Amino acid sequence: MNPYKLIEKIYKNNEIAKNILITHSNQVKNKAIEIALNYQKKFNKKINMKLIENGSILHDIGIIKINEKRFNCFGKKKYINHGYEGFKILLLRFHPKIAFISLRHTGSGISRKEIIEENLQLPKINMIPKTIEEEIICLADKFYSKSKLDSEHTIEEILDEIKRYGEESHKRILYLINKYLN
Repeated sequence: MNPYKLIEKIYKNNEIAKNILITHSNQVKNKAIEIALNYQKKFNKKINMKLIENGSILHDIGIIKINEKRFNCFGKKKYINHGYEGFKILLLRFHPKIAFISLRHTGSGISRKEIIEENLQLPKINMIPKTIEEEIICLADKFYSKSKLDSEHTIEEILDEIKRYGEESHKRILYLINKYLN
């Protein structure tokens, strides 16, 4: 299935949220492709570009299930759940590799330890990016916000934002920045 058709189907009754999602997802897709092409060229690594494209487009599909008025979403879940909710949607309707991108992209990923220690209302599993494609999309996502669709974050802004979520998160985003952007 075409990823945009899946978004159309799930967001058919919510034009505002759909437009926010598609705008943000296209920004992430373009950044992820840029990062992937540079990394591929520099290190002669094979990257699944179709997975990068589709994963970027669908990584935030779960926002429809959260309660976030800024995005015109009125579900029952908190924002932290959008990756897991997207995972559940995508596991049933798309490819499992795309589902895992959604699951593992939130913040710089979320460890099982963080979920337990912070009593997050998420399954007690590791949600840290594992594949090159998951890492690239996770990183590309940090450059754009769904609440400020007209700007791109700097690396310094990304580091400041992630720092709020603790030392583990900060170390993970530093690792991704150093791996893919340096």
